[in-house]
Amino acid sequence: MTQPLYPLVFDPIFKEKPWGGYRLASRYHKPFPPHLKIGESWEIADRGTDSTAVSDGFYRGKTLHDLIAVLEYRLLGDRIWARGCRRFPLLFKMLDVEALLSVQVHPGDGHARDHAGDGGKTEMWHILQADAGASVICGLQEGVGARKFRRYLDGGQVEKILRYFPARAGESFFIPSGRVHTVGPSCVIVEVQQNSDITYRVYDWGRLGVDGRPRRLHVEEACSVIDFADAEAPVLDPVWERKGDVKESILVACPEFTVERFDLEGDYADECRGRHFQVLTGIEGEADLEADCAPGLSRKLEPGSFLLLPAYLGAYRIRPAGKFSFLKSYVT
Repeated sequence: MTQPLYPLVFDPIFKEKPWGGYRLASRYHKPFPPHLKIGESWEIADRGTDSTAVSDGFYRGKTLHDLIAVLEYRLLGDRIWARGCRRFPLLFKMLDVEALLSVQVHPGDGHARDHAGDGGKTEMWHILQADAGASVICGLQEGVGARKFRRYLDGGQVEKILRYFPARAGESFFIPSGRVHTVGPSCVIVEVQQNSDITYRVYDWGRLGVDGRPRRLHVEEACSVIDFADAEAPVLDPVWERKGDVKESILVACPEFTVERFDLEGDYADECRGRHFQVLTGIEGEADLEADCAPGLSRKLEPGSFLLLPAYLGAYRIRPAGKFSFLKSYVT
């Protein structure tokens, strides 16, 4: 029997954080207890015990990791399968940043492999919601080398040598490995990243973790991976192309992943042709998705919703209710 394919929805995994809030439940209808301060909602994940489970249909209850073992290249795609990849290569999250994140940095592939037995972590952020005065803090000011960085860090003044950018709904930021960053308050963010969970905390604003104790810092590890020559602006400036009722732009095209943005005023059609999976993320408005391989099944896309389209899904259509915007992510 051929295993069926259809657009996949997963049950998120929620992570309580000292900087988290309640908006993922109140505004984006994530099903967690209202008294918890959830900072991260892992929407599509394949990390050991943190593997999201399919919400419905033929594969209901099966984790993403187990699903890959069943569907193999039909889920991941020919290009990814040929590389020997046997776990989902990306991780999709929503962040509710009610207070400042720690100042942090992520390692690249080489350092992560040699020191943690994992992959590196390059990521991008798309701002869904931002309060007045919110900032994305990304990169170091010009002329800040390792010695100056360490001097300001040891003096408790690291915030004076960081680069600040206004956080506005609809904007996107690229955060490659080696780039110091933080954000807040207060923002709701869609995060697309490599499948890694390595974070080196440099500074945590003197606060306590959810267990009432200071969270561990990783100063030496961080200083060994920070790219002190990094001077690239992190704000993504999309170049738009219009095709009838569809505007589209590539936000990020890096070796690890590609993320495109689409703004629709009418129907949109595409096809998963076997090369790679697609993940669609609603960011503005509402729409329904229908796939030829699953007649009678309609998937709703709205802000904060995620759909995984298997590589061999075939043709699909998105029918918006008015104006609708979404992200399309896949492995480059």
